[in-house]
Amino acid sequence: MKSGTKRASEGTKDNKKPYFQRSWTEEDEISLLQGMIDFKSETSTSAYDDMNGFFDIAKKYISFDVSKIQIR
Repeated sequence: MKSGTKRASEGTKDNKKPYFQRSWTEEDEISLLQGMIDFKSETSTSAYDDMNGFFDIAKKYISFDVSKIQIR
């Protein structure tokens, strides 16, 4: 992608609405990734292998009310 161009999801110069609205903040994304690392270290289980256990921990670190589907 050329520098200065926007992705389709970011809208256009005409102030059209973007195709989707971002729910996750950058901090949420970092927290989720760090949570995956911590979960693996503490439980010796991948977040993918124990999604319910990971969800119970991860939802505490996200800045909005997150569902299991959003975590997946």
